[in-house]
Amino acid sequence: MKYRCKLTGDFYLTKLFFVDAMEKCKNHREVSGDFYCQKYQTYLCRECARCSDLKMYCKFRSACLINFHEKERRLNER
Repeated sequence: MKYRCKLTGDFYLTKLFFVDAMEKCKNHREVSGDFYCQKYQTYLCRECARCSDLKMYCKFRSACLINFHEKERRLNER
C-alpha cells in the first residue's frame, strides 16, 4: 500500500510522521496529535509523547520521533 503526502503529493511506502489537522491526541481529544506511534497506531500530543513500552521490543524505535523527543526531554532535565 502506498501513502500520499497531502502537502507535496509524493507517494511513500510507510505512513508519514507529520499530522493531518483531523488527528487528535488519544488522551486529550481537544489537542492535535503532534506525534504518531507506529506500534500502536495512535497520535499523541507533546505532553503525552512518551514511549509506553520502553522495555518491550519495538521495530520502529530507531526511527521513532516519540523516542527521540523523550531522549531530548531527559537530557534537558539534567
